Amino acid sequence: MIFWIKYVRKNMKVGVWDTFVTKKDGSTMHFDIIVPEGVAESNLIHQYGRSYLRSKGQAGNQLLQRNARFVIFKIV
Repeated sequence: MIFWIKYVRKNMKVGVWDTFVTKKDGSTMHFDIIVPEGVAESNLIHQYGRSYLRSKGQAGNQLLQRNARFVIFKIV
């Protein structure tokens, strides 16, 4: 899943953060946090992830450093 896609422009280099959280029902939820190149502040990246979780009815789930890991820079 691409998150914050409305901010991504054509031929833009982005960072991909592979993210896993435990949902309220105990199952595992997997999503990618996509950020513009140069955004590396973990608090901001986790803020994006928490916002996404809220939009999916999963507000309050813990999004910890170990749950989101940098994967790659990619041109989209």
